[in-house]
Amino acid sequence: MKTTRIISILFATICFSFLFADIISDLKLKAENGELNAQFELGVKYYFGTDVEQDDELAFYWMKKAAEQGEAAAEYNLGYMYQKGEGTEINISLAREWYEKAAEQNYPKAKFPLGYMYYNGEEVEKDFEKAAELFIDAAEDGIMEAQYAIAFMYMQGEGVEQNNERAITWFEKSAQQGSPNAKFFLADLLYKGEGVQRDTARSFNLFFDLASNDKDNEAQYYLALMYLNGHGTAVDSGQAFYWMSQSAELEYIDAQYELAKMYYNGIGVEKDSSLGDQWQDEAELNELFEYLW
Repeated sequence: MKTTRIISILFATICFSFLFADIISDLKLKAENGELNAQFELGVKYYFGTDVEQDDELAFYWMKKAAEQGEAAAEYNLGYMYQKGEGTEINISLAREWYEKAAEQNYPKAKFPLGYMYYNGEEVEKDFEKAAELFIDAAEDGIMEAQYAIAFMYMQGEGVEQNNERAITWFEKSAQQGSPNAKFFLADLLYKGEGVQRDTARSFNLFFDLASNDKDNEAQYYLALMYLNGHGTAVDSGQAFYWMSQSAELEYIDAQYELAKMYYNGIGVEKDSSLGDQWQDEAELNELFEYLW
């Protein structure tokens, strides 16, 4: 009975293998005959190794064929492959050109990397206003990274008029999609209350999330300060010491200095000048190293 079952499984596996082989052969034939959808699908399959052996060069070859026929998603993918050097050599100039083509077809994903190139002046003259325009378009289409980027530009007043309320709005949207950077700056703005209504309780919750789930050493530091000063939560020197220790162990220099003070003064922990000296020395060494590099 077991032997029969094993033979049946092997037979089914062989049949599926032949079926997939036929599908791929048919797809290749269509692609070679210039069928756009087949070229794009084949490029995707080779990129991810789906039903075929993964091959970046073949992925690039077929993606380029599809892009040259005006497929917006392929234009974006080709730009990405040029930017990252996948299946071809890195070529930022060509990456920008293909991102431009995809963006002109209103392909949302292409607008963020293109905006980033204008922001940094990569193979194009630096242009904050152009970057902001592209980021806004992509942000409105739900691209998390673009939502964070335009929020940051509103906060800094780069390419747009400085406006913390708009920064908050876009940081919120990006944070809801899981961007740690957006959560951090949202928490920071809500804590400071600069140009927006101060909300230390919300700020505390955001810092706690980042400190706990993302192991963000800077968030751990600010969370420790909030416990220490009773901002957004009750004063708790034990929790302050715990989070300051976490941040210090993850090499955040300000936390290392603060942890030294906590040991010297016995805040949240028994006084221990020896451990205070150790953390003071560690902070000074890291600060010197950071300065030199």
